[in-house]
Amino acid sequence: MNTKTKSFFRGAGSVMDLAPARNLRQLAPRRSASERMASHFTHVGESVSRACGSFADNGSTPTTKTKAA
Repeated sequence: MNTKTKSFFRGAGSVMDLAPARNLRQLAPRRSASERMASHFTHVGESVSRACGSFADNGSTPTTKTKAA
């Protein structure tokens, strides 16, 4: 396989993220399991707070419609 073909497939793989040309894990910040769990709890708490706030405002905040079964 010549160099141009290899480069083409490497680029296509990077776009499709099947075989990225560089290690993308090095770009992301590494956090411990406890930090990730704390982040999840924080996001859930913020979501619950927003939901409670929309009901406290007597439903004046627009909510998504649910599909009737």
